[in-house]
Amino acid sequence: EVISMVLATDLASHFKGLSDFSKYARKCAEEPAAWHEEEQITEVLRATVLHTADLSNPTKGLRIATEWAERCLMEFFQQGDEERKLGLPISPMCDRITVNVPGSQMGFIDFVVQPLYTALSRVSPRVEGLCCKGMTVVREMWVRRQEQALQADQSIGTRSISRC
Repeated sequence: EVISMVLATDLASHFKGLSDFSKYARKCAEEPAAWHEEEQITEVLRATVLHTADLSNPTKGLRIATEWAERCLMEFFQQGDEERKLGLPISPMCDRITVNVPGSQMGFIDFVVQPLYTALSRVSPRVEGLCCKGMTVVREMWVRRQEQALQADQSIGTRSISRC
C-alpha cells in the first residue's frame, strides 16, 4: 500500500492518476460514503492527496515557491550537465542552456499542478482558498519574470542592431 502511494507521486503516472481520481470524484460526489467503501477508491484518494502534497511547491508563498523551484531546477540542470559530460541526450527540462525557467514553471503549474489541485478542490473545497489562490499569485510572478526576460532580450537585440 505504501509502495503504491509513493509510486503514485511519480510524474510518469500523473495523468492516469488524475484521470482515476476525477472519475471517482464524480462518482463520490453523488455517494460520499463510497470514498471509504471501496478499497480501490480509498487508495486513489490517498495517492492523490500524497501526490498533491508532493507537487505543492507552487501553492506556497512566493519566497518558498521560488526557493524550491530554484532547488528543483538546480537538480535538473546538474543532471543535464552530467548527461552532456557523458555524451548522452539531455533529458527534458535539464538543459541549463535552453530551458526557459519562467516558461517551464508556468507550464508545470498549468498542465500538472493546477489541474490536480482543481480536481482535489472539488472534493475538498477548502483547497481552493488554501492552495489554488496562492498558486495563482506564484504563476503571476513567473509571468512577470517571463515578460522581464523578453524585455531584456529585446533590449539586447536592439543594442546589437544599433552597433551595426
